[in-house]
Amino acid sequence: MKAILILFLSALLLPISVSAEKHSKAKNTKKSEESSGDRYYVTARQGLMIRSTPGKSGVVIVKMPFGATAKVLNFSDELDEIDGVKAKWAKLKYKKYTGWSFSQYLSKTPPQ
Repeated sequence: MKAILILFLSALLLPISVSAEKHSKAKNTKKSEESSGDRYYVTARQGLMIRSTPGKSGVVIVKMPFGATAKVLNFSDELDEIDGVKAKWAKLKYKKYTGWSFSQYLSKTPPQ
């Protein structure tokens, strides 16, 4: 009888434990994505658009001015071509905005 009770309680508590672990991992992933990342400078003299999705068809969220810094979270897997130049899209955070910008116009060193 005792073994059946323990088995029953284990079956009830296991889904709760797994759910809490998944929630914790998701929270940690988001936190590490926001806290990690390198600072990049905008090198496009006319400024650089942050878009909702990688690609020129993404909706423009905001325009970063020349020399602004943004934290790059990651890069797209695919190369895209703009103005004859091939580069990846960078997912970045600028002020309160998060979106995608063409990485050709970003640099780890300040523009001159």
